[in-house]
Order: sequence, then structure tokens, then C-alpha cells
Amino acid sequence: ILKFIIKNEEMDKITIDKLKSLNLSEDYLLNLYSMKIENINVNDKKSIEEIIKKVKKNKLQDDIDNLLKKQKELENGKSNDNSNAKEVDVQVMEIAIKIVELRKILENI
Repeated sequence: ILKFIIKNEEMDKITIDKLKSLNLSEDYLLNLYSMKIENINVNDKKSIEEIIKKVKKNKLQDDIDNLLKKQKELENGKSNDNSNAKEVDVQVMEIAIKIVELRKILENI
């Protein structure tokens, strides 16, 4: 996104449609609103670091949300099929551990 912003400084806004051409995930794009270029100073290291930090946070939150969704799907499937309940419990626990790890990383950003 940052490369796109720098290359297109003359634009007054970056819209969702323009970002779609960057092949970003649709879920991520749905959470974005139009950004005004004048609010982003690409010559300031602190501003660039802040943009990168926000992108990292959004990515981690997206990963956490996807893991939570997968965890719920596994738990719902377990109630329908008791034959592999132990295996599903292990998978659910592994996902829970990964979620905790990602949340710790998210807090430290």
C-alpha cells in the first residue's frame, strides 16, 4: 500500500477500488475507508512506521479472527461427529494457543 501511495502522490484520495488493484484480501479491504494523502507524510520516518504498525496490527487481527472462525467451525463439527472428538479437541487447543500467541504479539506492537 505504501508503495502505491508514494507512486500516486498526486491523487487526493486512495479509494477501495484503487486498492483492489493491489490484490489485497477482500476482508482487509472491506475494513478500509478512503484515506486522504495529505494526512500521510511519506517523507517522515515516524509516519511511515505508524502506517506499517497499523498494517501489521490489521493483519494480526485478521489472522486472529480467521482462527476464531476455524475454531468455532471445528467445535460445531465435533458436536455432530463424536468419533473424532479427541482429535478435534487437540486441533481446537492448538488454535487457542496460536490465538494467545498472536494476541501477545498484537499487544506488543
